[in-house]
Amino acid sequence: QAERFQTIIKFETITKVDFKGPVHKIWTESGEEFQTHTIIISTGASLYGLISNNTILVSTGIQFSASTGTHIENNTLSVTSTGLYIIDASQAVFVSGNSISGGSEAVHFGYICEDGCVISENTLQATGTVLTIESGGPTVSNNVITGGSIGISGEPTDAVIRNNTITAESFGITFPEAEAVNVIIQNNAITANLTSGVGISFVGMEYSELAVSDNIINAGLGIDLSYITVSTFSNNTITANGIGLRLDSLNAYTESDGNNFTLNNITASYGIYLLHAFFNNISSNTINSTAYGIVFSQSSTDNRVNDNTVLTAPVAYFFDSDTSSSSCSHTTVSGNT
Repeated sequence: QAERFQTIIKFETITKVDFKGPVHKIWTESGEEFQTHTIIISTGASLYGLISNNTILVSTGIQFSASTGTHIENNTLSVTSTGLYIIDASQAVFVSGNSISGGSEAVHFGYICEDGCVISENTLQATGTVLTIESGGPTVSNNVITGGSIGISGEPTDAVIRNNTITAESFGITFPEAEAVNVIIQNNAITANLTSGVGISFVGMEYSELAVSDNIINAGLGIDLSYITVSTFSNNTITANGIGLRLDSLNAYTESDGNNFTLNNITASYGIYLLHAFFNNISSNTINSTAYGIVFSQSSTDNRVNDNTVLTAPVAYFFDSDTSSSSCSHTTVSGNT
């Protein structure tokens, strides 16, 4: 059908490409060179292989879907839109060693990323959300993520976010748009705006089976949580100008659905702030607070607050805007200093 419009068709193997500048160049196995403003890579149902050592300085970087077993390595992308866009049933995709500077977004990992998708050892920068990960659970590790209003966002399930250095204006890591289950966030260094930024935020949907540990966080608000069940937050070092750890509407209805907050080291005006939060175990944390160490508000009941060390401020403060109930009903506070 294309031949009806005088299209020239050649069957050759492409051995080299050059995407620098407005005119792109490709070379064939026979040594012939072609120059064009547009190159379309058509891979059929799946893209296999290696995309490496390219420099792309145009409006759009690399985009593909339905890929399997693809390695994207050691590329330099500086674009005005999204640097790397991967969507729709991509499996076993490896993104490593790249330097990607996007406009609104550096990397977007789309739906159904299965069978070990990995984003590691990249330098990523953008003005909006630097890295978006959708459902399917990639591993995000050892990346340097800077410059955006949000470091990492999306709709993750079964994701691992580990050993990254993240600097962002509004949120270091946030997942506000969809439920997240079985997400590991470990050993990251996160810096957000020290007045209004949030280090880690799970606010807006329902979340469960989160494991957040060994992170170093500097932000206006350290960790902000709502609607969390069956999750553990431990060994995090949090420095915040406002609240170190805010637990808002953590509505577990039984002790088995509750959350554990243990062995965290918090320096903040308010160390741990509970608002309408039930069945949480808060134990063995060290809190250096200028206002109050632990605050209970809005009927935060059935919590266990044991063996915490609070420095330079009262251990706990209870108040409730709802005068018909008590903020500390069925809450145990013991062994704290």
